[in-house]
Amino acid sequence: MRVCIVGASGKLGKYMVRHALDRGYEVVGVCRSESVGKLQEFEGRMTVIPGRTNDPEVIGRAVAGCDGVLTVLVPWGIHGYSTGTAQAVLDQSVVGQGIHHEEGEVDPSGPIAGQHRIPDVPTPQR
Repeated sequence: MRVCIVGASGKLGKYMVRHALDRGYEVVGVCRSESVGKLQEFEGRMTVIPGRTNDPEVIGRAVAGCDGVLTVLVPWGIHGYSTGTAQAVLDQSVVGQGIHHEEGEVDPSGPIAGQHRIPDVPTPQR
C-alpha cells in the first residue's frame, strides 16, 4: 500500500510518516523545499517530493500511484494557501484513492479530478 502524506515535515506529518513506515506502507511525503531536512531521519525509507503544497504539479507527482492521501499540514492561512492545497489534492487525486474527510471518514472511491471544488472563502485581513 502506497500513501502520500502532504505536510510530511511537520510534527503531525512526521508522526504519520513514522506510523505508516512502521506498518509497512510505502510513503511519499510532500513538504516545502526548505523543510526537506526535517525528514532526514527517514532518508532511504520514503520518497520526498519538495515543493509548495498548493502547486498542482507537485501534488500530481506525489499522489501518482498512491492508494491514499493524507493532508496533515498546518497551512499558512494567507493568500488562500490552505484552500489551494486542499484543491490541489482534490484535483490531482484519482478514483480509488481514499480521501479523508473532515469527519474522519474515508471515501474509498476518491474524487474525480476537477469534480470537486472548494468554495471561494475570503482571506481574513490582518
